[in-house]
Amino acid sequence: MRLLRTLPSPRRTRVRRSDRVPFLELVEPRLLLANLNMLFTVNSAADDPSGPTPGIVTLRDAINEVNNDKTDVDDNFDAITFAISSTPTISLAADLPAITRRVFIVGESPGTPLIQIDGHGVQGSGSGLTLSPGSDDSAIAGLDIYGFSKGAGVLILSSGNTIVNSHLGTDGTSTTEEPNLLGVEIIGVNPSSAPSSNKFTDCTFSGNSFAGVFMSIALSNTFTGCTFSGKSAEGVSMSHEGVSMSQANSNTFTGCTFSGNSDAGVSMSIANFNTFTGCNFTGNSADGVEMSSANSNTFTGCTFTGKSVDGVKSVDGVFMSSANSNTFTGCTFTGNPVDGVFMSSANSNTFTDCTFSENLGNSADGVFMSGAFFNRFTGCTFSGNSVDGVFMDFVFLNKFTGCTFSGNTSDGLDMSNAGFDNFPNTFTGCTFSRNLVDGVDMSSSNSNTFTGCTIAGNSNAGIEISSMSDSNVIDENYIVGTPSNGSSTQQVGILINDSISNTIGGTTSGSTTPANVIGGNNVGIEITGVKTGGNVIEGNYIGVTKDGSPIGNLYGIWIDNVPSNTIGGTAKGAGNTISGNEWAGVYIFGPDATGNLVEGNSILGRKNKRTKTDPTNPLPIGVFIQNSSSNTIGGAGAGNTIYGNNVGVYIVGTGGSATGNQVLGNFIGLSANGTSRPGNVLYGVILVNAPNNNVPQSGRSANKIVDSGIANFREYSGPIAPTTQSSSGSKAKKPAHRSIHVAHQSPQRTASHALVTVHGQKVPAGPHLKPRARVRH
Repeated sequence: MRLLRTLPSPRRTRVRRSDRVPFLELVEPRLLLANLNMLFTVNSAADDPSGPTPGIVTLRDAINEVNNDKTDVDDNFDAITFAISSTPTISLAADLPAITRRVFIVGESPGTPLIQIDGHGVQGSGSGLTLSPGSDDSAIAGLDIYGFSKGAGVLILSSGNTIVNSHLGTDGTSTTEEPNLLGVEIIGVNPSSAPSSNKFTDCTFSGNSFAGVFMSIALSNTFTGCTFSGKSAEGVSMSHEGVSMSQANSNTFTGCTFSGNSDAGVSMSIANFNTFTGCNFTGNSADGVEMSSANSNTFTGCTFTGKSVDGVKSVDGVFMSSANSNTFTGCTFTGNPVDGVFMSSANSNTFTDCTFSENLGNSADGVFMSGAFFNRFTGCTFSGNSVDGVFMDFVFLNKFTGCTFSGNTSDGLDMSNAGFDNFPNTFTGCTFSRNLVDGVDMSSSNSNTFTGCTIAGNSNAGIEISSMSDSNVIDENYIVGTPSNGSSTQQVGILINDSISNTIGGTTSGSTTPANVIGGNNVGIEITGVKTGGNVIEGNYIGVTKDGSPIGNLYGIWIDNVPSNTIGGTAKGAGNTISGNEWAGVYIFGPDATGNLVEGNSILGRKNKRTKTDPTNPLPIGVFIQNSSSNTIGGAGAGNTIYGNNVGVYIVGTGGSATGNQVLGNFIGLSANGTSRPGNVLYGVILVNAPNNNVPQSGRSANKIVDSGIANFREYSGPIAPTTQSSSGSKAKKPAHRSIHVAHQSPQRTASHALVTVHGQKVPAGPHLKPRARVRH
């Protein structure tokens, strides 16, 4: 290689390249070396803005030579290399001239250090290197550019440029602050002439005052293996944002790291069709990614980690406001102090196979959604969050399919004002397990559907429907107290509180799946609250699976002081199978529990047949009505099948509180088709201090009561024990009956169980639930 020859003229002599230039092929391997037009070698770290010095070639001189070279044609290019014998730091005294022609600037070749360009001496808003229009397809490699406190390390106004293995905002070793205002600025005037197709590979953007990269009206730029760090390697300085994008579209980031920025790792405003693959967003003081009016962006295999190795924490993994049609696939959101993903007015976004807090747990929710519509979550996991797996507020038409909500400190899914009339949120094939309050909590949320879900082992309720949550449908789900991998028990499978017109189950014609299987809870279904009514429970298996395997609750269904609910029905498949529950299949309690209808059900004891048991203990009871009036059990052509219990139907009251109940057309002790007579152990029907109830044994609405151990029907009041003669006239052993006294607490959510003293034995009347402290932002 020939050296530059120094002449008296202020112009430098240009020398054509005749041999290989180290590292050029690494910068752009597609270019042939034959395309090298002129080579300029910088031999001095000095910078003299006043003009060239004989025998010395500075970076400023070399750029001027490139700009003045008119000999390059077609794909030819000029190159600038460095042969500085002392320190490789070039301390600028003024702005460098903008580059107006294609050039390769190579500050590193194998075995030589990076060339450093220090802008501390530059006054005003100057940038380090400026690639102006006309400099398209240039390349920069092996430069450290820092100290341009009011400008950019590299300002790009052209397209197709390549920057490789360079540091922007740090010298790589300094323990003092060396920031640029911007590491790289890519800025256009209008989309038709926007800078585009610039490439960045293995670059570090660290400690820049505002952003590592700022892009405005910039298109189709690519970043591969780059690091956008708010701090230098020694923890000095902080960038505001790793990347700031405004009207920047179709850009690509692959294998990049965004860490320790004082605001967001990436801030996107009106930035669309951008792609992030295999990127890591960790420990940014605001959000990993902040998206505002940013649409149709794609994130694949990215990690959004709240806490970096030096302890800096992000707020949200991703913050989305008016951000629509974005796609996240195989991403992980973990350990963020607020939410894994925060969505406000963010619609039609898709999350597939993502994990929210699998390890560290977000300090609030896995996903927070407010005013968000048409979003899709498929195969995602929401686990170990400090509040809820997903919180939804005023959201509609979102779909969750095959997702898991597990081990969250509050609810797996918390819904407030979510769903309305024909705008439901739907959950299909999801799992809600081992959450410390509810699997699903709906408050003022309407018309939502849950189908084919497994809801198991949550501490309070599997599903809580409360505070005027109306017209929701819970169908074909498996709702059990104990998950397959442990022994935790839910208090209630489904709790309906102050809500109307919800449907638990259904009558889907030809379905091979039962409406719901509900078992292993203290209470399978509880209906309670002042403003509750009109709920329908039909087609379910409660306390037993469809194949007959017992998974009993203590109570199958408990109607707690509320009116006008329907259990079962006369349509095909509407009747529930309520079997194997320890204390009662259906329990109706309280003076306001009126107008409830129980019809067409199979209400069976623990072993589905009469077996010997303690004759002083009435439990289990098929239907237990306590202090309630005007309810209907059965009906003409709508009777229930009730057998295998100690008592088939038990109505008890105090002071005339259980009157006007109708027990009609039921098969008590007899199978519905009349082919078997399993019976009940003690009584078919017994009324205790319950006058003026209708239990006909003849006529069109007569009950068929057979094979009761003591009596098919008895009615009595006060402390006098009933006779022991059965309805058939045969003698039965007289039990030592004592007064039957009811001592039930007023319905409220307390930690203790209410007690019923029956036949001298105190038994719980039902587990009221512990009050819960609602945790919300």
